[in-house]
Amino acid sequence: MYTLGSFFALLGSICLTDALNVGRKISLFSWAVSRTLMILTLPLTAVLIGVDVLLAALNPERKKFLPHLFGWLVLVGLLWSPVLNTMWQLNKNSPYDEWRGNLPTPLASDFTTMIINFTCSALPLQQWQGPPVQDLFSILYVIAFVTALGMGVFANKNKSAVMWGIVPLFAIFAISFFAKPLLITRYCMFTAPFIFIVAASGYVQIWKSNKIAALAMQVLFASAIAVNLNYFYNHPVHEDWRAATIYVMSQEKAGDEICVWNYHSQYSFPLYYHGQNRVSDIRVVVRNRDDLSKGSFVHFENIKPTKGQRMLLVMHVPAKGFGHIYDHYQTFLKNVDKQFKVIHQESLGMMDIFEVELLESETH
Repeated sequence: MYTLGSFFALLGSICLTDALNVGRKISLFSWAVSRTLMILTLPLTAVLIGVDVLLAALNPERKKFLPHLFGWLVLVGLLWSPVLNTMWQLNKNSPYDEWRGNLPTPLASDFTTMIINFTCSALPLQQWQGPPVQDLFSILYVIAFVTALGMGVFANKNKSAVMWGIVPLFAIFAISFFAKPLLITRYCMFTAPFIFIVAASGYVQIWKSNKIAALAMQVLFASAIAVNLNYFYNHPVHEDWRAATIYVMSQEKAGDEICVWNYHSQYSFPLYYHGQNRVSDIRVVVRNRDDLSKGSFVHFENIKPTKGQRMLLVMHVPAKGFGHIYDHYQTFLKNVDKQFKVIHQESLGMMDIFEVELLESETH
């Protein structure tokens, strides 16, 4: 979803650039198609439409295109409107969206992590032992990339790329102060192609002025990629849903309730599960977010199990420092025996599977 949204974002911008610079109406049509597919794939990318209109309005040679542009905008809106309400309801009712609502208001420093994630990944750096090495590498990397980005911003040829890459990020940053936080790396990946273009232009400027510094930047970037490749080939970085479903199907009995922590029962789990039992969502609810010592309980989203019901709980193990989710999961582990009789616990990489019998459906 995020990669495809980024692809259509870049494709639409290329089409609009051609329409404004060359004057081909077919490019304007291609822009409308690309932007429609972009928004349907990743609704947050709609912020690019505002940049499109602004760039067209600032182009004195193509003001005759403005009526056509607004005409296509109306069509894009009509094509998107049937799914707008559906997307709103999904966003409103998703348990996953509750996690986003609990994130703190973003800080300017969050842009630093996002810069690293756009170009490689911050995860291996976060997992390293020895903070001085981690901090030095991170600081050098960010300084180098920001330098290239800054020089690209001030290059006269990159005004469009700067606006498509930077303006949406600042808009999302501002929105996050008044709504649920949206300044999350994967949500903002659609701006990455434009930021890369700007940074690449800045790197060309560095190469022209100081080849030694440019070569040092290449070594730094190659080192970051090497660290990532080494990490991702030697560490699990995602849940192994295939292994989890194979284990569940080998242990389940007729009538078992299979419960998956948070929204994955609708998306990931069914891709591999071919058993006959019902699959539903559960959420871990902490009694007091400011005092986790008061415990937690499992809330059942779609079912009302009875006392003594045999269940299989499929739980994702959050990484340390992943918002409040890691702390909530540790609270769940400490309190699971208050709500369930634990028969067996199986750990599969980043997943825990519990065979339990229900003692109480909810503890208030």
